[in-house]
Amino acid sequence: MKPKFLLAVLSIATALFLPPLAHADDGHDHGEATPATTGPALPRFAAVSDVFELVGVLDGKRFTLWLDRTADNVPVTDARIDLDIAGEKLQAEQHDDAYEVVLASEPGPGVLPITATITAGQETDLLAGELDH
Repeated sequence: MKPKFLLAVLSIATALFLPPLAHADDGHDHGEATPATTGPALPRFAAVSDVFELVGVLDGKRFTLWLDRTADNVPVTDARIDLDIAGEKLQAEQHDDAYEVVLASEPGPGVLPITATITAGQETDLLAGELDH
């Protein structure tokens, strides 16, 4: 075999079996992406039963709550939610697709036990969870 022929075969084989090199267009240097700056995540809790799933996020003194049906994750927007948060009894107010309660004061660090009594139509359920912040 002639060296030129062998070199051509090797070049073709290399082109077929090696992935193509990516080249950036103007304005796209594909350098390292700048990491996104984020603040600390807000404390949250979840409580689940066979009927309902309740998720709450604490922001200062304000708890925002989302209530869904466990079976199909459909939001429940017409429920009554009575909460017991570390001994403080509150009733959540409905706001569009969420519910809210405002605590008397911002809780200190630690674990807050949360019990929720949910009443939606003919269904009533008791859910319990903890918020660790």
